[in-house]
Amino acid sequence: MRAFDARTGDIPDGSGGTLPALVQKTRHGHTFVLDRRTGEPIRKVEELPVPQDVAPRDRLSPTQPFSTKMPCLGREVLTEADMWGAPRLTSFIAGSLSRNCAMTVL
Repeated sequence: MRAFDARTGDIPDGSGGTLPALVQKTRHGHTFVLDRRTGEPIRKVEELPVPQDVAPRDRLSPTQPFSTKMPCLGREVLTEADMWGAPRLTSFIAGSLSRNCAMTVL
């Protein structure tokens, strides 16, 4: 991870200078770091095959760009144990009700 100047968007070039950069996040969690002057990737981007099972008459590119040297955020598989809010609240309420009902029955 490299720090960048949020005011200018410049990132260190590794030799004492800076590069004008654009950092673009995608809805799929990819982070692309591009040279603002040329649009060329500063961090590695690869064209990788993507699934082609689509609706009839849809046309897709056989490949899509993937930023392979930057972290992909938001692609983790979540389980109920990872979640907060309703599932935990539901478990807590269910547990409380069963304890209270058991006590009432006795």
